[in-house]
Amino acid sequence: EAKACYTNHFTPDHVSTLIGEQVKQVASGKSFTLALTRSGEVWSWGQGGRDNALGLGGNEEQVRPTKVAALKGHVVKSLAAGGGRAAAVTADGALYTFGDGGEGRLGHGDTQLQASPKRVEVEAWQGRNVTSVACSDSHTAVVLDDGTLYTFGDGNDGRLGHGNRQD
Repeated sequence: EAKACYTNHFTPDHVSTLIGEQVKQVASGKSFTLALTRSGEVWSWGQGGRDNALGLGGNEEQVRPTKVAALKGHVVKSLAAGGGRAAAVTADGALYTFGDGGEGRLGHGDTQLQASPKRVEVEAWQGRNVTSVACSDSHTAVVLDDGTLYTFGDGNDGRLGHGNRQD
């Protein structure tokens, strides 16, 4: 097997692995990219490393887009990425997050790294749908269908809007 050759591209070049796919959205984190196709499938590529932000269940680098199998059976309608984590909102209003869970950035009630997409379960969200998500390097923000805003992750500098600096 030939060793991968790393080169910079100074002009746009077609992502050949996605030929035949109609991409409707892209999201990029620190060292990875996600593509959402019109059929609701998510593709991931880039540096896996310690963050496992690719959602592929391991931490291997992917130099070509690879389908995120853990989301099979879910129609994804939007993506967000930031730092070493990513989030996907499904057509049925669920939120899935994966990658670096430090400071609670994934919303799973812990700081664990999540190598595959995992549904965010919040009791207060029962019967409501997630409509929008945004990820930064340090925290995540979610809007529900009733217009309420939830934030979680690193609370430093008051960035969560909770009136304190707690994670």
